[in-house]
Order: sequence, then C-alpha cells, then structure tokens
Amino acid sequence: MSASGPLAIAPHLFKSVNYDPRTDITALMHVASVAQTLVVSAKSNIKTMQDLIDLAKANPGKLDFGSPGNGSTSHLTQEMFKQRTETQLMHIPYKGGQAAITDLIGGEIDVLFEASPTVTPFIKQGQLRALAVSTAEKIEALPETPTIASQGLDNFEAVGWMGMVGPANMDKEVVKKLHAALVKTMQDPAIQQKLGLMGMIPVGGTPEQFERFIKSEYSKWGEVVTKAGVQLQ
Repeated sequence: MSASGPLAIAPHLFKSVNYDPRTDITALMHVASVAQTLVVSAKSNIKTMQDLIDLAKANPGKLDFGSPGNGSTSHLTQEMFKQRTETQLMHIPYKGGQAAITDLIGGEIDVLFEASPTVTPFIKQGQLRALAVSTAEKIEALPETPTIASQGLDNFEAVGWMGMVGPANMDKEVVKKLHAALVKTMQDPAIQQKLGLMGMIPVGGTPEQFERFIKSEYSKWGEVVTKAGVQLQ
C-alpha cells in the first residue's frame, strides 16, 4: 500500500530519491482518496473563499497559512491555490496537523488546508469554518461545503490518495489475480463503511487507470513544487 506522498510528491521534493514511480512500480488499484478542506477559525471575518482571495490580494504576504509540514499535501495544495489565485500568503509549517489546527482556532494563523477527516470534527463543533473542499465533487462528510472548482477555479482538484502497487514488471497473471482480489475486497460493505468513517472516498478501477492516474498526479505535483520552489533535504 502506498500513497500520493511517495508516488507523486516526494520525487520532486528530494534530490536523493532513487526511484521513478512512473516506471519502477506496477499499479494494481487506486483504493481511495481524501479531500483537503480549506478552513478558517469560526471567529474569522473570512466567510467565503472569495473573501479569502480578496483579502489576500489586498494584503499581499500578510496572511499566514499553516500546514502539517513542508512538502505535505496540505502545504502543496495551498501552494497550488496561491498559484491559481495569484495571491501571496506566508507559509507557517508545523510539526503535525493538530498543532496547526490549535493555532488556527486560537487566531495565530489565518487559514489552513488539511485533510477533511482531520478538520471535520472541529467544523461540526463550531470551532472551524469550512470554505471549500478540494475534490471535483462535494463530499459526504461536508455536504454543505462547496468545491473550490465551483467557486471560480475551474478543474481545481487536489487530493491525498492511496493505492496498491507492486514491483516493476510484475507478471500479468499475478496482476490479474491481485486486482480481482482487491475488487472483491472493495465490494465488502464493511470495508466501504470503514473507509467512509475514516473520511476516505473509495475509488477502485483498473490497473491501467491507476497507472495513468499516478503519471498525471506526478506531473501535476511536479509543476506545483517547481513553481513554488519547494526543496527538502
């Protein structure tokens, strides 16, 4: 089981990565995705995504956005958002999402992108306000929250994801058997329920579809990392 970090993001962040996920693995199945949610403190005067954009443009570099750390999906989703909206915000990296959420609630930072399962409890408790989700469609956990794409940023989609992969050049019959087993597993109501409770969006699909998806995500995040100039040792 691997994820968007090692398969789409890390090769662009680290100079020392000695693998290419486009050629050095065999894709088996895209298991699930998770939305990023754009949130502010419930006490914030920012009520909508457009409010945030307008305020950021009026005060370039003055608004702080947090993340669980440099190079995280949260961080890079915010960088993508900055690039698409042509805004300047100051990145404040934390050592984990909970610390960033605590400071957001307390007013120490202004805005945060974070995985929906992590922030949804705080939204439902009235401590955070959700401005948008990063998926192409609305998500079940936050049905009232609009997508970023529906608010003027066409085709904006930034999700964390996980999937099953194997080593390069796996035997086609082995791939076929493993994929069939994964299809059966993904049809299990208990698995579906568990993924839902975790805030994950089940995906499925064929190995070929997952291979194309990995390549497209590799390109997308590579462009974001390059434009943002993010580099980790």
